[in-house]
This record gives sequence, C-alpha cells and structure tokens, in this order.
Amino acid sequence: TVDYEFSLKNVALIKPNRKLINHFFLEQIQRKERGKLFHKLTSGGAQPFLSLKEIGKIKINLPSLSEQQKIAEFISSVDKKIQLLEKKKEQLELYKKGVMQKIFSREIRFKDENGNFYPDWESKTLDQLFEFKRGKSVVENKFGNYFLLEMGSVSIEGKLIAAKRTSRESFLLKNDLIMPERDIGKGYIIGRSAIINEDNKYVLGGNLLSLTAIQNLCSHFINYQINEYSFRKKLRRIVNGSAQLMITSREVKKLSLNLPIFDEQKKIADFLFAIDKKIETTSTQIDKTKEFKKGLLQQMFV
Repeated sequence: TVDYEFSLKNVALIKPNRKLINHFFLEQIQRKERGKLFHKLTSGGAQPFLSLKEIGKIKINLPSLSEQQKIAEFISSVDKKIQLLEKKKEQLELYKKGVMQKIFSREIRFKDENGNFYPDWESKTLDQLFEFKRGKSVVENKFGNYFLLEMGSVSIEGKLIAAKRTSRESFLLKNDLIMPERDIGKGYIIGRSAIINEDNKYVLGGNLLSLTAIQNLCSHFINYQINEYSFRKKLRRIVNGSAQLMITSREVKKLSLNLPIFDEQKKIADFLFAIDKKIETTSTQIDKTKEFKKGLLQQMFV
C-alpha cells in the first residue's frame, strides 16, 4: 500500500509506506494497461478527475525487495541504452546539419581522384535546371496501378510516403523531385523536396510541384541542397498567404542554386547519404530497443 496526499493543485503525491524500489514501482504504474485502468476510474465531465479513494484501490504485484532491485536495475540498463542511442542520433543529426552548411557555403570542398579541387561552382536558376509541373486533383481508383502523392504524403524531413492508389495521370519518373506548394500551419513543409525512387509508380496529386531535370544533375545532391537551411531561407521569402501558406512555381523557378560539376555533386550526395544511413540505423536500434523493453515489461508484469 501507499500513502497519498495533494502537494500541488490537482497533483497527487504518492509515498510508499513500505520498502519499494522506486524504479520498479514507477514502471508498474506507467504501464499502458495501468493507464487504461486510471482512465476508467476517472470521474467528472468537462474536467475529469481521479480521486484518492480510487487511486488507493489500484493493485500492483510486488515481488521480494531483492527481485524488485534486480528487475529495476535491468530495466534501468535498457533505459540507459535507449538514452545513449537517442543521444547518438541527436549528435549525428547536428553533425549532418553543420557539415551541410559548410559544404553548401563551400567552406568544405571535395577533391578528385588526383587530389585536386574540382572547378568552381556555378550559379543557376531552378528554371534552368528543371521542368516544372503542377499537380492536380486525380480521380481515385480509376486504374489502381499507381500511388497518388498529395501534400500530406511528404514529411517535413523530405521522406516520401506512398498514399492512395489512383489513375495514370501525371505519373512521375525516378529521380524527379516533388515539392509541396501549400501548407496549413507554420510553413515548415513548404518548399521542402523529396525524391522519387521508382519509375512510373507515383502520380502527382494536388498541391504538389514536380521538378524533372533537364540537365545532367545528381538529383540526390539537389535534394540535399534544397532542404539545407540557407536555401530554405530563400524559400521563406517567397511564401505568401495567412490561413493557408503557399508558394508558386513562378517564384520558385527564379531561385538560384550554386552547383559544382556532376562528379562533385555525386561525391557530396554519397557522403551525406552515408550519414543518413547511420541516422536511420540508429533510429532502427532505438525502435527495436523500445520494442524489446515493451515486450519485457509485458512478460514481467503479467
């Protein structure tokens, strides 16, 4: 059993009245199933509350103190691993952000196989580099062989997510870039790009622009450059609207990029892709470790 009192407004302070290992007790209380039980015990309408009397009725299973200690230490070691992995991911993301800024400001330069720097970068407008197409509303399930890409299909990290099956209209090619032109909110997604990874699989839906290269370009390099902070600053200047923020292809076409030759584009893209793979691997490790902990707690606290 435990003692309860209110120490702050609308906050119950739980004090064990027998020896308990705090970490073990906390894991018991925070279990998803326990949360559902708390929800069922709440009273009230517009402002639900949980009474001390109802809290006192909740039962938990307690092993001996020594077993609690062992379980708590093991769970703590798993939590520590998760924290370290999350810290690693955060450091990799910060490193990527910093190195991208240095690469695209040409503070960092790459060299060819002979150890010589590549030629100077040239400034070109997006209109010189790409053919633009504007997406439109598509009749869903007309053929059922393609996937519709809509504004919500692109995350703010620029990753591509397949949406609904749809018709053959305006299908996209491998290495095309897509860019949302509208956003309801603070504009975090506007102007970010994602890259198409397969031919003739995706259809360009409403509120999206597609960019198809008309020069010899490394699309992955361009994708990194568009999503880098300094180019995002340029994009913010052409965003208009209030309730619904938007950009227009006419204004986007006028924006310029500084480009190295193709070989250096490819080398930079490969370098940044390697960092992305490390971030992705670390994210997978975090997810698997959290899933392991979840399964472990379910088995321990059945």
